[in-house]
Amino acid sequence: MTSLEFLDLSGDDISSSVPRFLANFSSLRHIKLRDCQLRDEFPSAVFHLPKLKHLSMGNNSNLTGFLPEFHNTSLLEKLYLFSTGFAGIIPESISNLNHLKVLSLQSCHFSGHIPGSLPNLTQLTYLGLSKNELAGLVPSLVSLSKLTILDLAYNKFEKGSMYGWINKLTNLNELYLDSMNIHDEILPYLANLTKLSIVSMSQNFIYGSIPSSFTNLTQLIVIDLKINQLQGQYLALF
Repeated sequence: MTSLEFLDLSGDDISSSVPRFLANFSSLRHIKLRDCQLRDEFPSAVFHLPKLKHLSMGNNSNLTGFLPEFHNTSLLEKLYLFSTGFAGIIPESISNLNHLKVLSLQSCHFSGHIPGSLPNLTQLTYLGLSKNELAGLVPSLVSLSKLTILDLAYNKFEKGSMYGWINKLTNLNELYLDSMNIHDEILPYLANLTKLSIVSMSQNFIYGSIPSSFTNLTQLIVIDLKINQLQGQYLALF
């Protein structure tokens, strides 16, 4: 099976560890083992398969592992590790994933800071880091102009992060910044993000009032701003 390019066992109850010999299948381009009841430590050598473009291991809560040091020869475009036991830091070398479009690391156990090199992933359309243990300040992500979904919610970020760069992400459809210790009058930054359909920024310290330009966001389906310090006439928007 050394010519195998596509492996998809998603949803099958495998209930075992990921075999280390999987890293020997050098022709693999797509590995999809989502929701398979996998357990034990994921063999990090799989990340370095030379032709791998799509790795989906999400919804395997007993699957542990760490992100390796990435090489700039990687072809990886989509990385889904959400709802797993992956932990440790997100390495600075993640910026070597020059082709990466989707980074889905929600509901894991990652700690440390968002790496300063992450804004170099300029092909990203989806960035999901919510429900981890990330700390420090949130860096400017203004260079990620292709993002359609940004989810940084429910981490342990410090007070003091600046968010003016958000108004440059004009392709955003969904924005999740809940429980991020935001002390900022952030809503005016959303005024020209006309593609937004979901805005969720609950449980922060956002202050000010909802500006009249907020009404330009005609695609909005969900606005969740509960438990903040906002004032003014909300109903005037509708």
